[in-house]
Amino acid sequence: MIPDLNNSLTSPFWLAARVNKLVICTCTVCCQDIWYPKSTCPECNTKSTWRQLSGNATLLSWTTCDGRINSMFKNSFMPAIVIPEDASSVQLVTQVIIEDDQHPKCDMSLQVTFREISTLEYGKFVAPLFISTEKSKG
Repeated sequence: MIPDLNNSLTSPFWLAARVNKLVICTCTVCCQDIWYPKSTCPECNTKSTWRQLSGNATLLSWTTCDGRINSMFKNSFMPAIVIPEDASSVQLVTQVIIEDDQHPKCDMSLQVTFREISTLEYGKFVAPLFISTEKSKG
């Protein structure tokens, strides 16, 4: 998802990231988390809203990229799918930052961090990325 502050569906996500908050679209009536965002809940048709998440997550899937796989980004990165601890029905597509002495693994504990991303087409923006909270084996 590329930041579009003029898009009423996604702008709350990117505005929250600018102030180091991770938020998710949700329904306050049936408590369903909605990802990707929709203006109304797909279950009960109630107007959706946004809630802040803790930032804790687990790693579901990833790929390791030594070079650019997406010409939109200037640098290499590790694309991943993470499951937020407090929104377990959601799978966020993101990037994971793993220390040199660590190796990614399924169900690895993660914590959100906010970093500036540079793209060739869209310039710079702040995005929620995830880092391991597990101790490296030293």
